[in-house]
Amino acid sequence: MADRFRSVQDEVEFDILSFIAKHGKATRYDITPHGKTKREPAIKELAPSSAKMRLERLERNGYLYAERERGGLRKRSYTLTIKGFLCFLAKVRKLDNNTDLLHQAVKLYGQILKYPVERRETLYGKEAVEVWRAAKKSGVEISKKPPHIMDETRVDLKPIFPLYYYEALLSDLGETPYFRSIINAARFAYAVVEKEEAADRFISMTEGHLPEWRQKYRESLSYKDYEEKTLVRDFELAFLNHVFGRIWPDLVKVVSLRFPHQQLFDDSKALLNEEIQKIDDERDRVKFIQDLALRHFNPNRVY
Repeated sequence: MADRFRSVQDEVEFDILSFIAKHGKATRYDITPHGKTKREPAIKELAPSSAKMRLERLERNGYLYAERERGGLRKRSYTLTIKGFLCFLAKVRKLDNNTDLLHQAVKLYGQILKYPVERRETLYGKEAVEVWRAAKKSGVEISKKPPHIMDETRVDLKPIFPLYYYEALLSDLGETPYFRSIINAARFAYAVVEKEEAADRFISMTEGHLPEWRQKYRESLSYKDYEEKTLVRDFELAFLNHVFGRIWPDLVKVVSLRFPHQQLFDDSKALLNEEIQKIDDERDRVKFIQDLALRHFNPNRVY
């Protein structure tokens, strides 16, 4: 069970993630030395049976997404998830040796990787009636009469802006600062995943198994959604922090010049406003506790 939640630790599994990051997707036959291998270079140390086991484990632990062919041999093709891609970035060691790989991977996966964001919208009149009819037709319990006003939760798929606007940011920051920033940001975000998986390994080793409650919690859809959104938020915030909060000598000239970009402006503003709101809410909560605690312990309190 300890292996079930083990993070990507050995070079072979990093090679698998790197290969899929470069090519977009792969089957187990693509990554092993095999007569039918079309892509080069395959991972020569990897036997087909071992490849199957490792790919399935990476999929089970949320690093890969698998899709089976409808016809033919019904082979399983694997692509990186957000967690898998940030793991790949976090484990890139030497930037100079991996620049071409990073160019290909970010250009490809920056357009693929998106995460769901919920937003509440108030509908009026005809729009509200249409949504009410659709909900009633699908079997959702709803009021018998069509409403004039109706709240609806809609889900948008949002890209990860440091990756999605790869070309604009590369043009603005330059190659080395941009890749340094996304690698450092990925390491910061992925550290939370490694901490959780280290906790699972420790519990498994000390108790002989992972408790059922924790296993269900870690495998639940709500946790996976939370983990994905937390990863993205931490990655995006860390990216902005590395660019604008920790300025290297080669970035001083860059950040002193304006680079107008409406969508980057909107995404950065929305992310930072949300973070500021969280800090304000936390400050209000601490201030409330402070007032109660100091009033309670105050020796000069007048009754």
